[in-house]
Amino acid sequence: MPVQTISMSLLKKQSSALLLLMGICMLSFTYTVDTATLKKIGATCDNDSECQTDQCMGSSFPQYQDDFCVCDQDIHCINEYGLQQREVWKCNRSGNDLSYGLHFCESNTRGEEYAITINQETSNPFATVLSAEELESLKSAPVTKIHIPGIDFTQADIIEDRGVSYFSIPYLGEYIAGVYKYAIIVIGIIAVVMMILSGLRWTMSGGDQGKIGEAQKGIAGSLVGLLLAIGSYAILYNVNPELVVFKNLRVKFIDSINLEDVIDVEFRTGENTDAPNLPQGPDVSTVGYNCDTNKSTSSGIGNQDLLGQLDCHQKRTRKSLADIQLILLHEGGKSAQQTVAWWKKNCALNGKCVSTHYFINRDGKIFQLLDELKVASHTPGWNSASIGIDLAINVPGDRSTTECLRCKKNGTCKTFTGREVRSEKTDKAGAIEACFVRYTDEQYAALNTLVDSITSRTGVSKNSASVRAHCNTSGNHGDPRNFDWSKIGLTPMLGNACRFAPKFEEVYGKVADLLYGQ
Repeated sequence: MPVQTISMSLLKKQSSALLLLMGICMLSFTYTVDTATLKKIGATCDNDSECQTDQCMGSSFPQYQDDFCVCDQDIHCINEYGLQQREVWKCNRSGNDLSYGLHFCESNTRGEEYAITINQETSNPFATVLSAEELESLKSAPVTKIHIPGIDFTQADIIEDRGVSYFSIPYLGEYIAGVYKYAIIVIGIIAVVMMILSGLRWTMSGGDQGKIGEAQKGIAGSLVGLLLAIGSYAILYNVNPELVVFKNLRVKFIDSINLEDVIDVEFRTGENTDAPNLPQGPDVSTVGYNCDTNKSTSSGIGNQDLLGQLDCHQKRTRKSLADIQLILLHEGGKSAQQTVAWWKKNCALNGKCVSTHYFINRDGKIFQLLDELKVASHTPGWNSASIGIDLAINVPGDRSTTECLRCKKNGTCKTFTGREVRSEKTDKAGAIEACFVRYTDEQYAALNTLVDSITSRTGVSKNSASVRAHCNTSGNHGDPRNFDWSKIGLTPMLGNACRFAPKFEEVYGKVADLLYGQ
């Protein structure tokens, strides 16, 4: 007994030690795994425990999820970005506008490193963009781990329906249809088995009326269930035919809108009454109209796909085309489609209802946006007697050319409204390419055609007094920048804010030299 007692005691101690050792190993393993999966600086987070730095911080960044892992000690910056010769890192815990209030790392040689990069700033957290390879992989039909006879899935495909593209996924409906068929078979088998069992009970009842009654009820219930299962299709069809139609799942393709393109159109065309002493143009009599019933009509030139979408932005109309005395040229966004989309959104959200009559894309395609009789909101003080034409540009339109160049030199600059923005740094040649407005030959040719068309049916004459730039009529606009008037056979009216070709490249070439050096 004593030997057995000692053995049992020793065994218990050994077991306890073994369990303790296993626990330590598991904790070590868990800690190793957790450390490996912790998030680095700049990753989105929900709490401190998710970050390698143990610091998850809320920012002023307008994202769906606006908490990010940031540094909290100088060593965090060294761990994240490495250490070069004679380099000193510091974790700045005060934050600033460029860091969106977040802690950021500062190096005496490399400068500032922010948790949020320019790529994060211009991304859309609500949208997923698929590559061609990813889209192709989604087309393939799924393969079940266990083959189900009679269920064969069809490959997904892209279909067109009334001009709209959809990603059609048929196999969800096919799967439901297959499950329905097998469910009917299973129910039928169960019903038959129940009828057989009820029949056996009847046979073995020995004449007992109670048992016979129960058996009869079982048979009747089984028959009713079988009839309901088989007749469910007809019942559902009579209730609503759509209930028995297993339609393909269709996902609509949407056109992506670059956020930079959306910002481009905010300050070039439209009403801006903040500038003092705005010049006033000729004023003609206009009347109001119901934009729901009085729709824009074609003037006979340009694409009509966007015509009428801006009808409710002004709701004033001229009495005659002869009242139109001016054509005003503006910078627009990167395309007619994106510009109109932004104007509509801005009108609905902020009540700033900008509009113009025509838009010319970079490829020279003309879009009519508004009936020529209707008054557009494109230049305060000049709207009632003018036609507005926007030209698509190749540069960011929310900042001046000088600020654009500064962005490319320093990585940061300010928009027309004073908002701080960041951009990828480039050399001088890259900055000039990115910031100098240049219109295409196709745009000039299309503009010539459009101006000739407008002058043929309105009170406008094709001369420098009647065809003007936005900068000639608005005290706080400089567009269209770098416009070559000789290509439409006119000489420009000069204005304080106007910078036309060839003077534009001369002036801003000097600005680029000052920023980058010659």
